[in-house]
Amino acid sequence: MSPRTDAHSDPAVDPLDSLAIAARIEAQYSREIAMYRDLLVRTAGNHRVNDSYHHVPAHDYVVEGSSLLDPGLRIHLGHTHQDGGDLGSFPPGTEVLALRIHVQAFSAEFPTLAAARRQFLDSVSTVEADGWVRALLGDSWADHCYELVVDRDEASRTSHVMTAQRIHVLLLDQHARPLLAPDNFAFRRLWFRISSTRKIPPRDPELAAEINRDGPYSRTKEIRDPRTEKDGGWRIDVTGLSPSQLTPMAGDTARRLIRGVRMRGAIDTRFRPTRVHVDPTLLWVYFRWDGDPETYALTLCPPQTKDDLRGPPWHSPGAIVSEAMESWQEELRTGLRARGIRTRTAEGALHLIGPAADD
Repeated sequence: MSPRTDAHSDPAVDPLDSLAIAARIEAQYSREIAMYRDLLVRTAGNHRVNDSYHHVPAHDYVVEGSSLLDPGLRIHLGHTHQDGGDLGSFPPGTEVLALRIHVQAFSAEFPTLAAARRQFLDSVSTVEADGWVRALLGDSWADHCYELVVDRDEASRTSHVMTAQRIHVLLLDQHARPLLAPDNFAFRRLWFRISSTRKIPPRDPELAAEINRDGPYSRTKEIRDPRTEKDGGWRIDVTGLSPSQLTPMAGDTARRLIRGVRMRGAIDTRFRPTRVHVDPTLLWVYFRWDGDPETYALTLCPPQTKDDLRGPPWHSPGAIVSEAMESWQEELRTGLRARGIRTRTAEGALHLIGPAADD
């Protein structure tokens, strides 16, 4: 079985390009592709459905068949998706779905991916992956696709399952219209170990000319939310001490917390952080909640030394911040603002006492 390559350069051996592959696949699986496309259109219109952590597509439509370039492979197409509106700057009123198309290869010894027990083979070339994706999505959608380029760790079986596949991403608005990614789009939040992205060459000449002129991303300078920075993250004030004035362990925790709460949607799309205040033994996160006039505060006690670390999941500054933010997410979504212990601070904010703040 040939190793995965980024191109098949010998036309005598490999006369097919991605467009020819797409045409053959679309003709061969026209019924399956039509049903699958209908599902994807309906998915784009239902932005509350979020299966970002479902790595096995939760539907019955399957596009699966023999590789056109490697007789030892079979190809399976699937998708996962998540809300994309918090991952970059989009025009006001635009609801964005980030649709991931997974091109997964398995041994031709098995009739289906299920029979192969989802043992992926990292052997699909760029030209074939692009062809299968274009066949599934059609030219208009495929022209707006990007490939997520992932780092691979052969030593880890779990990470190999996540990375031994080609993953293309398409951004759709609420009307299922394709979008170019904004220039501050956080592709790394779409999947595991994302190192870079590759724009799929468009077939449409006008789009190709636009990309050649302006680049593969839409410019956001004129449409960015004034509450955000150039990178799309929230603009927040950092008051109190500098993290460098804390102990190394506490300072690392403070820096990670500041970076974490700046990520839009990391806690909730309605969560709007305004300030992080750094005390020697307590980190304060001030925030607003969409539709609520109050200012709230959450707190986290940073570890001072390694002796303050517990076992997993509180075993490092990064793990502590991640666990705290996940806890805040769950508590805020289930009514912490109403049912939590609330204390008015001297500045007028309501300090919410939740599980993460008590630890």
